Amino acid sequence: MKFDPSLDGVRALAVMAVLFFHLPGASLGVGLLPGGWIGVDLFFVLSGFLITSILTGELDMTGTIRLKRFYLRRALRLMPAFAALLLVVTALGALSKSHLQDALQAGFFAATYTMNWYRAFSDGPVWLLGHSWSLAIEEQFYLVWPGALLLVKARQRARVIALLLIAVIAWRSWLLLHGASPDRIYYGFDTRADALLIGCLLAVCPAIFPRSLLAGTIALAIIVLAAFVAVRVSPFTQFVGMTLIAVAAAVLIAGLHGGNALARVFAWPPFAFTGRISYGLYLWHLPVLDVLSAKFPGVPGVALIALSYLAAVLSFFAIERPFLKLKDRWESPRKAVQMAPAIQGTPIQGPQY
Repeated sequence: MKFDPSLDGVRALAVMAVLFFHLPGASLGVGLLPGGWIGVDLFFVLSGFLITSILTGELDMTGTIRLKRFYLRRALRLMPAFAALLLVVTALGALSKSHLQDALQAGFFAATYTMNWYRAFSDGPVWLLGHSWSLAIEEQFYLVWPGALLLVKARQRARVIALLLIAVIAWRSWLLLHGASPDRIYYGFDTRADALLIGCLLAVCPAIFPRSLLAGTIALAIIVLAAFVAVRVSPFTQFVGMTLIAVAAAVLIAGLHGGNALARVFAWPPFAFTGRISYGLYLWHLPVLDVLSAKFPGVPGVALIALSYLAAVLSFFAIERPFLKLKDRWESPRKAVQMAPAIQGTPIQGPQY
């Protein structure tokens, strides 16, 4: 399967936004980029788009979705590096002794992909694993979406996704108006699924998103501006801001059309490579930032970034890549993994998240 390196560039933009959001190492705090949390929304939109493109391609070609193959491929892609992270965090907790209970508790919610609900309803310890909440939302999406697509006729997909999107926004607004906490809104799968659904809508109905270079550039400018100014817990952000960021992300992806100038910028090899290792960079950056900042106060941010990047490279080549080779044994049929031709016209790499 051929790569679309410009989409790897989108992954790079997303993960770097999150990394700078967490610098200079205060655990899950606001660092050098106050709105860098929007990087997660970019990942959600991209995941919804890629997963839906692959699943609907297979469904349209074969009349079904081979669920066993889908989940096995997802497991081979995601779980080995995540398991390594859990082992390292548990070991660090055992070495510190005073943090062992916190590490075990956080590890339980991370390993069961329920960290998002834990953080939505509890302010308990999330030691070095608090960022796994987004992986939990992704996993919950993987669990429900293939089966949902099997129940929907092809001509009704866009309508059903649009209705689900409206329902998510309405439900989130109702919760906010009735006093739901910012954490309940931010971490709940039911209140964050709009970004995933916008990606799904891009996959099944690309024509509603502008595909021009100008539109993509404007969307990128909005995303960059939001990364500097967006406040995660503000009423505007939680009512509509997150949805607007997701729409901008979808327009950006649609705007990477036909190898235009914007696509070439995102396909720049160092940027694209960062996108390829973005899963490991997301997994390992927070433990690196927190542990080193605690042990060596005042360590330069550039050193923390470099070490996070090194950890991601090691994760990719030593852990992820060998399992990716196994994953290829369950490759989807060629036609089932092609991106919607109205968007790119070229095959794509399977989703990283």
